[in-house]
Parts: sequence; C-alpha cells; structure tokens
Amino acid sequence: MNRNDMASEYIDDYPTCERTDAALWVFPGNKPHDWVDQVLGLAPSQVLHRGVASIGPRHIGYQVTPPLDAWCYSSRDFLDSRDSRRHVDWLLDALEQVRAGIEELRCHDGVRLAVVCDWWSAHGHGGPALWPAQMERLAELELELSFDIVFCGTEKATLILGDEDAVDEAVSARRYQPMPFVEVAGRRQQRGCAVESAEGHGNVHHVVPYLGENADCERAAARILIYPGAHTPDWVTETLQVEPTQTVRGGVPQLNPRSGIMHTPPLNLWEVDSEEAVDSRELRRHLDWVLDRIEPASRALRQLQANPEVEMRMGSSWWSASGKGGPTLWPTQMRRMARLGLSWSVDAMFFGDEES
Repeated sequence: MNRNDMASEYIDDYPTCERTDAALWVFPGNKPHDWVDQVLGLAPSQVLHRGVASIGPRHIGYQVTPPLDAWCYSSRDFLDSRDSRRHVDWLLDALEQVRAGIEELRCHDGVRLAVVCDWWSAHGHGGPALWPAQMERLAELELELSFDIVFCGTEKATLILGDEDAVDEAVSARRYQPMPFVEVAGRRQQRGCAVESAEGHGNVHHVVPYLGENADCERAAARILIYPGAHTPDWVTETLQVEPTQTVRGGVPQLNPRSGIMHTPPLNLWEVDSEEAVDSRELRRHLDWVLDRIEPASRALRQLQANPEVEMRMGSSWWSASGKGGPTLWPTQMRRMARLGLSWSVDAMFFGDEES
C-alpha cells in the first residue's frame, strides 16, 4: 500500500479521539530559540522559556513552568482532524524538507529532538495508529515518537470552561523529556536506542538498558494479530513455524483470557502476545519481545500478507495509572515494524481509582 492509497483511509472524525496533534519538539540546551528557527527555516508554533510560566502546550488555559527551554513546531493550528495519522504525515512532509537542518541540530551537544503526538481520549479508551510508511519515514529521520495521551472523561466540560484547578488535577500531563545522548562507536545517539549488530545481519541490540519502568503506566502489552480468513490458526503456525501464545477459532465459544468472560469470537485469530511473558510497564520491552519472535519468519510473513484473505497488524495495550502519559517508540522499533509491513496501533485505557 502506498501513501496515496493511505490518504483515502484517514478517519478525520476518529470516534475515540477528542483531539490530537503532532509536533517536533527541540530542546536547544544553551542555544537561543531563534537559532533553531535559522537552522530549520521554520517558524515555531510555540517556544517555552526555562523557568518562565506560560500557557501550556495544549492551549487549555493552564500555566506551566518548564524546566528546559523548548521549541515546538506543531500541526495543531493547521489541521482540523482527529486522526493522528494525518497530523503525523503533515509533520513529516515538513520535516523531510529540512532534513539537513535536523541533522545539524543533532550534531550539537545538549540539543535534543523528539516527535510528540498529543492524543485526547474522548471515552477513556482507544488510541492512535501508524502506518508502516509513516514509521519508516520517522526512522529515516532518526526521530523517536512519544505519545502523550490524556483522558478527559467526565472532566471534559470543565476543561472546556477552563477551570484551572480542574485542568491541573485532571490533565496536567508530563511533557516528554527525550533520553540523554550517549557515545556509541563514535556516533552520538539517544540513550536506549537500538543499533544494527556488527555482524550486519539486521539483528538489533540495545546499547543501554531500558530506562526503568514507566511511572504513568499501570501495565502494558504488545502483540501481533493475524486474521487468516477461512484458514485455521494452525495453518498460520505451520506457515510461520512460530508458536502462538493464543489461537481463536471463529464461531467457537471460549473464555477470553483478558476479560475472563465467555464469548463467541466471529473470526479466526492467531496471536503472539507479550502480556504473560514480559513483566514490565515499559511498552518498548514488550514490542521488542514480539518482534524478536516474528522477525525470523519475515519471508513467511510476506507470503501470508500476499494472501488477500489474511489481515494482520501489530497492536499494543497501555493502561494509564494516572490519566496521562503514553508510550514511546524508538526509531529502530518503527523501522523493524515497517520492514515487516505491519501497521501499529495502541489501545490506551484509564480506569480511574479502583473504588470507582
């Protein structure tokens, strides 16, 4: 599927999204904000000054006092769409025109970059999605992607009215801080990024261990979902030579392991899921666990994708502990999914206090 085909698949009235945007955030260190303007040739949507209170990035009437200088170029004032994929494409179209400037920024010590997608949940569940081509484009620019997911819930009306106390309590979500840089074989890269192995076989390893647990996350999981149509899940297993963690036969009553409820699924399903295997609230660990199991079967995976009956995607679950926060994808992870021809989506959920 090419980008022109994808354009017809935007869902601008994305039903689970209240609003969304995508932005390049540059933290210039000791450089002035207008230096970023000059290097990129772009006018910022917003600049934040360290220690100076200003209206928050989400334009909802509350003040923030940022710990760092920040420069932002965002889609929020240009697009009226609730589909984050449209916002990401808009941003990538702009950034690819200034690729040399991005490389120059990356060469300066103390300068950090990241793409951040704000995504406001309308109902306490749902989440953004990415196409393979978008992940490949982000990886080519060596930009990690962070999602900041805010759950409005019953506070939505109050937020629109701009009650500052309610805003601070309900949605004062953390502004993503990119990981620090480290030196790897003479090349600067962000801590935790994965690189191709010296053997050149396309394997990846993490230069620095994952940075602990995500405090905003209650739990996380990742999975590849393959819907084989009229074929059985066993046919997928035989084709891939990969053991699933779960298979589902359409039309056969069975217990849903996640909900504990008996149901009759309508479709056949083959799945490799990290939830029982990976004890971590860091979604990147879960993604790598799944990708490590699927990549050896990449040729067979392509054979399945050539079958018009078969549908597949990478999915993730991210349960918020606090009504804010969200997962981050490293460039190498996005490249791995893109090269497998897999789209990715996350279902983010917030259940509030257990008593409720």
